[in-house]
Amino acid sequence: MMSLRTLLQTGCLLGLPTLVLVAAESSSSPSVISLAEAIELTLAQQPGIEISRLEIVSSEGELQQARGQFDWVLGGEVSDEVSRTPTGVPSPLPTEQRQDIAIMGLGVAKQLRNGVVVSPQVSVVDIKDSLSSPIPASRSDVRVTVTVPLLRGRGVASTGALEQAAKIQVEAQQHLARAQLEQFVYQTTVAYWNCLAAQYDRDILADSAARASSILHFVDLLAQGGELDASTQGQARALVADRQARSAEGELVYYQSRIALALAMGYSPEQMENAPLVEGEFPGTVDPALVSRTMGHKFVHEALQRRGDHLAAGLSANAEEALLLRARRDLKPRVDLEMSVGYAGYDDRRSNLRPLRSLGGDLSGPSAIGALSFEWPMPNNSARGELLSQRAETEQARLSAIRSANLVSSGVLNSLEALRRAIEQFQFSDQAVQLYEETVVQTNNKMKAGEAPFTELIDVEDRYAEARRARIDTMRRYTIALAQLRLNTGSLSSLADDRAVFQIEDFITVPFAP
Repeated sequence: MMSLRTLLQTGCLLGLPTLVLVAAESSSSPSVISLAEAIELTLAQQPGIEISRLEIVSSEGELQQARGQFDWVLGGEVSDEVSRTPTGVPSPLPTEQRQDIAIMGLGVAKQLRNGVVVSPQVSVVDIKDSLSSPIPASRSDVRVTVTVPLLRGRGVASTGALEQAAKIQVEAQQHLARAQLEQFVYQTTVAYWNCLAAQYDRDILADSAARASSILHFVDLLAQGGELDASTQGQARALVADRQARSAEGELVYYQSRIALALAMGYSPEQMENAPLVEGEFPGTVDPALVSRTMGHKFVHEALQRRGDHLAAGLSANAEEALLLRARRDLKPRVDLEMSVGYAGYDDRRSNLRPLRSLGGDLSGPSAIGALSFEWPMPNNSARGELLSQRAETEQARLSAIRSANLVSSGVLNSLEALRRAIEQFQFSDQAVQLYEETVVQTNNKMKAGEAPFTELIDVEDRYAEARRARIDTMRRYTIALAQLRLNTGSLSSLADDRAVFQIEDFITVPFAP
């Protein structure tokens, strides 16, 4: 049993590790790593994880952009106009009229999430007219305008739909990012078990080649004593050559598995040459009762509650539903009620503060204005087209969520069956190795005693080597099936205080075990 009890915990931002990609120091020789170290390095340097985090940041930016619809907007104007116009009368009457007009205005506006727009504003007009009002005077106007949509654009479901959809999409992206994180860790786990199996398989092939050399040495001794003919000696040499060729193939497969592990861990091109070596043992098999066929419904139910990609699909459908409701409401004409209340001021003192003093001098009011505006494109093609498009997108999202549930269910059931078969196959393959090991010893003794031909020993040796390799392959498929069950049920990691936690025990045990 693997004696790893390491808890890997990485800081998370919105359910995803916050990582700084730093290239590992180059070394002249490959490092030897365990499964825990392989996962830790994956979390630290896999570029795909950083991409997932940036996708969350991008969705947050879209949410912030949608919230900008409800920002306070500050606006203002300042202008100064001088105009001269002829009066058309002869001297000594004034032949020119001069007007000096300065306008200053400041206001803010905010749209509420229910669609109402509030806009307080203040304006001052300072006028001097050489004919009608040679004494400068300032007139101020302070008012608050409220615009209330009565049909189109009324209510949070209409005005706040974009913000609501963006907020849902941020949550969906967080779930999806966690699923992607688990996928990267799963790929590293699979690559690690493949590499460990390739290492064991290489050792078996090397041992088989060494055993063939021992047989050749024994055959050479018998041939020198005249007890075996040259053809038997040639068969022994052929056996050695075949085993050496297989051993070389095993070395190649092992090297390729190391490269695959380095790729899964996020090694850079400069690091790839020193792909890691692996250490560790395959774990023992779990109790088959934990994955019996009666447990299928429980695993599927848990997976539908946990799988990040499935949860993201459901949330995306909810976001589209919010936009669909908005599109339906936008079919209505726009009818807005505008109400404005304010007061006016006046000041004609000769002072630079005259415009400011007009805000509180010689006040009159309050004054009020009420208006009703109406707008409705008769064919309404824009709103109808938006509704048609949004209805299709909503239906696509709904069907995608249903399809996701189907895929999750099938994946869980297939993983369970693969795990059951792997446990069963391991029991048989382990038994086969033990029996063949005993048979090899017996056949070897019989051949030394002259009771068995050389070809029988070769055949038994072949079967023994293949049985050992089959057992290793069964263990490889068992550990991968176990990790795949975790991945398909969304239990490869857990969340604690917005942190994604990977525990090594979870990679070698069945989820949801009592």
